Amino acid sequence: MSIHRLRSFVPPAVRRPIRRAITAVGARRQARALAKSVRTLHREAQSGAINPGLLANIRTAWGNEAFSVDQSFLAEVAARCLRNRGNLLDCGSGLSTIVAGTIAEVCGGHVWSLEQDRTWYESMRRVLRDLKLTMSVTLWHAPLRVYGDFVWFDIQLRSLPPEFTYVFCDGPAVFPTEWPDELHGNWRMGVVPVLQARGVRFGEILLDDAEDERCPRVRDRWAELGVPTEIVTTPTGPFVLGRTKPVR
Repeated sequence: MSIHRLRSFVPPAVRRPIRRAITAVGARRQARALAKSVRTLHREAQSGAINPGLLANIRTAWGNEAFSVDQSFLAEVAARCLRNRGNLLDCGSGLSTIVAGTIAEVCGGHVWSLEQDRTWYESMRRVLRDLKLTMSVTLWHAPLRVYGDFVWFDIQLRSLPPEFTYVFCDGPAVFPTEWPDELHGNWRMGVVPVLQARGVRFGEILLDDAEDERCPRVRDRWAELGVPTEIVTTPTGPFVLGRTKPVR
């Protein structure tokens, strides 16, 4: 009997618990699919080549496609992680954290991931634990705070490594309902000035959502700070690539 037909026989008072049970079953199935895909990613990372189709499968298994990085950006992240032996900064936790953390575990790198939302942070902690990625990923809850004319993660009391080979930015999320126009307009600008103020070096920075109307403003500011950028077009959307002197 289908779920829809079964529903007609169930009293309204008990439908909500049944919906929760169905949701729990779906969540377990999704978690198993994700774990299986991550195990495959681990094996492919060991071989030094990752099938783009696998990244699509991981993205589907993750199930947060409306808010996750697109497949092409994820492929760019994966390619850089494969050739990395150092530290990676992940601005905004999620799918990129899982992919970067899995490859870093194989290749000897380490991911430092910043998350502004407490509830999502707790969820990501559980996911990383279940996928056994806690040794290759350091996840921090870092709420946003004001730094002059922009907002960024609050890392004042955190100790960062002296350099990151790559910085991946799919965050923070700066909403107009939470911040005044100027701060909202400066969007994800903060990663470059904050790292520079801390004396932290980095080689390349990848910024997702290059089609956002706030992006040109961010690029101009980074250029003023010595980080020239370009727009890279991909089949699933553009991203911003910024480069400084290579990290040795």
